[in-house]
Amino acid sequence: MEPAATQQTFIAPDTGLRDYVHILVRRRWWLIGTFLLVVTLVALVTFTATPIYQARAKLLVEASRWGSARSGDVLGGLTGMSQARTIETQIEIMKSAMVMDPALKAVGLSSDGPKPGISVTPIKATDIIAVVAMSPDRSLAAKFANSLADEYVKMTLEHNRQIARQGRAFVETQCIEARDELAVAERSLKDFRQESGITAVGEAVSGLVERVQKQQEELGRSEATVAADKAEVAALRAKIGGGESFVVASKTLVRNPLIDQLRKGLAELEAERAEIGAEFAPTSKKVKSLQERIDKVRDQMASEADRVVSTEAQVNPIDAEVVRRHAIAEVKLLADTERCEAVRRTLRKTDVELGRLPEDQRRGAELHRNVSLLETRYLTLAQKLQELKLAEICEIPSARVIERAELPSSPVKPRKKRSMLLGVFMAVMLAVGVALVVNALDDTFATVQDIENQTGLSVLTVVYRQHRKARMLLSSPLGKSPFAEAFRMIRSGLRFSSVKHPISVLVMTSAAMGEGKSTLAANTAIACAEGGQRTILVDADLRRPSQHRILDVENTVGLTNCLVDDLDPGTVLHPTEYENLSLLSSGPVPPNPGELLDSEAMRQLLAKLREAADLVILDAPPGTILADTQILARSADAVLIVTDIASTKRPALRRLVDVLAREGNFIPGVVVNNARRGPGAAYYYGAHYYAEYYTEDVD
Repeated sequence: MEPAATQQTFIAPDTGLRDYVHILVRRRWWLIGTFLLVVTLVALVTFTATPIYQARAKLLVEASRWGSARSGDVLGGLTGMSQARTIETQIEIMKSAMVMDPALKAVGLSSDGPKPGISVTPIKATDIIAVVAMSPDRSLAAKFANSLADEYVKMTLEHNRQIARQGRAFVETQCIEARDELAVAERSLKDFRQESGITAVGEAVSGLVERVQKQQEELGRSEATVAADKAEVAALRAKIGGGESFVVASKTLVRNPLIDQLRKGLAELEAERAEIGAEFAPTSKKVKSLQERIDKVRDQMASEADRVVSTEAQVNPIDAEVVRRHAIAEVKLLADTERCEAVRRTLRKTDVELGRLPEDQRRGAELHRNVSLLETRYLTLAQKLQELKLAEICEIPSARVIERAELPSSPVKPRKKRSMLLGVFMAVMLAVGVALVVNALDDTFATVQDIENQTGLSVLTVVYRQHRKARMLLSSPLGKSPFAEAFRMIRSGLRFSSVKHPISVLVMTSAAMGEGKSTLAANTAIACAEGGQRTILVDADLRRPSQHRILDVENTVGLTNCLVDDLDPGTVLHPTEYENLSLLSSGPVPPNPGELLDSEAMRQLLAKLREAADLVILDAPPGTILADTQILARSADAVLIVTDIASTKRPALRRLVDVLAREGNFIPGVVVNNARRGPGAAYYYGAHYYAEYYTEDVD
C-alpha cells in the first residue's frame, strides 16, 4: 500500500470582507435576534421612562464687588471684596447646605427627602452662572431653580450687610474720638492766639508749617486707612471665630520669608514716598514712578498671601474663602501700616526743623499742625462712616438674577428620537459583535473552503440537505437532480484517483457519530453500481450496524458469520434492487468487534471480495472514537472521509486526518454532507451553480 498522496498542511487563510459578510449571513439569526432584543429593550426603556423637565435660571456675579478694592475704597475693603472670589468658589457655595436648604424649604421640600436634580455651571468666559433644575414636575423644576438663585442673592446681600455693620461700629467709635480730640485742639489754638496775640507766622515758618500740614494730612489718611484695615481684619476674624484654620493661616503668613522681604522693601519705598510727598505734586513723574513701584510690591505681597493660604487644608469652601480674605486683609494692613509709619517718621524730621523756631512761633505752629492733623483725620473717618452707613442700609448684593427660570414646555429626557437612533446604532454594533463572537466560539466549519484550508484535502463534492420527506436513497436510474449529481462526482473522483492509486477496497468513515456516513456510503455504492462497477457494500460497523435498514434487507447472517463461522461471503451476500450492487450486512453484533476486524479471517475475506467485485465499500465506524477504522484502513486501498458541515468539529476532523496520514493511508478527499442552500450556505461555487442549474425535470 502506498503512502498518502497528499502531505496534510493546515492553512489559516486571511479573513477578508467577503468572509465577514459570509459570517454575518451564516449567523444571521443571532444577528437578527440580538438586534431585535436590544432595540426592544431600548424602546421599552425610552417609552416607559418618566419624563424629566429642565428649567434654567442665570445669575450674574458682580465682579466689581468681588474684585480687589484699592486702599481708599473702604466699602470694598470692609465688605470683604479685597480678594476676588472665583466663579468656582461661588458655585460650591451655592451647592452648600447654607443656600440649598433654604431653597428646598421655599418650595416645600425637605433636605432629607428626595430633591430635584440640580446643576450649577459657569458660562464660559463670563461672570454668569447657570442654575439648572431637573424634575418630573415641570413646575417644581422652575420654582426650585428660581428659589436657589434667589437664596444665593439673599445670602450675598446679608453677608455684605453683616460685614458693613461690623465695620461701621468700629469706624463710628474712632470718629467720635477724633471729633472730641479736634474740639480740644481747636480750643487750645484759640486760647494761645488770645494770650500771645500771634495770629499768623512768617513766610519761612509758613512754608514749614504748610509742609507739616501736608504730611499731617497724609498721616491722617494713612491712619484712617489703617483703621479701616483693622476694622476689616476684626470683622473677618470675628466671622472666623478664631478657629484652627485662622491660626494656621496667620502663623504661615508671619513665617513666610518672601512676605517679610517684600514688607522691608515696601517700608523703604514708603519712606522715600513720604520724603518727596511734600515737595512734589502727586501728578509729577517722579511721584508716579515711585507709586507704581509701591503698587507692584503690594500686589506681590497679596499674591504670595493668596498662594500661601490656598495651600492650607480647609473644611469647606465658605470657611476657606473667609480665611483667604482674612489673610489678604492682614497683608494689606501690614502694607498700609508701613506707609503710615513712613509718613510718621518723615513728620518727626519736620517736627525737628520746626522745633528750632522761636518758642512762640513754634508753639503756634505745633497747635496749628495738631488742629490740621485732627481735622483731616476726623473728616476722613466721617467720610468713611457715611460710606459704611450707606452700604449697610442699601441693598447691594454681590450677584443678581439676570434670567429667571420659566415653566418648561417639553421634557429634556428621554429624547425619544435620539435614544432610538442611538439604540439602533448600539443594536447593530452589539449584534455584529455577538455574531462574530458566536462564530469564533463555534468550532465547526463555516465553508467548504474552510475544510480544505484546515485539512489540506480536496472536497470531492457537497451533498445538500434534503427535505425530511425526501427519499434518502438514490433512485434507479440516478436521475439528474443535484443530489444524484453529488454522488456522480464522488464516483468520478474515485475513478480519477484510481489512475495513480487503484482503489478496490474503499473505507468510508467520519470524525464523529451522526454525520450521515452510512447513508452516503450506501448512495456512493449505488452510484458506482449504476456506473457499471460490480460493487459490494460491507457494513463493517459491528457496533451500530445500519446498512440493512437503509437498503431494507435481512440481517440474520452477515459479516460476523463469515468471520466467526468461516462462511463463504457469496452465500451471505444480499442482492439489492440496484443492478451490480450487493450488500454484506453486519450480521449479529459481536462482543469483540475490534478483534474480529483485526483478524486474519477479515483479511482473507477482503481478498475474496476483491476478486468478486470491482469495488468494495466498507462502512466503518467513526474514526476518532474507535480503532476499528484504523484496522480496516490497513487492509484498504483508500479512506474517504465524510463530514457534516453543520456539526463536524474542527479538532475532531484534524485529528482523524492526522491519524490516517500517520498510518500512510491514501485519502482521495472529503465529502461534505448536509450543506444548506441559500444565504450563508457552506458550498463552493461549482456545486452551487450546478444546484441552481441542474434539476430533476431537466431533459
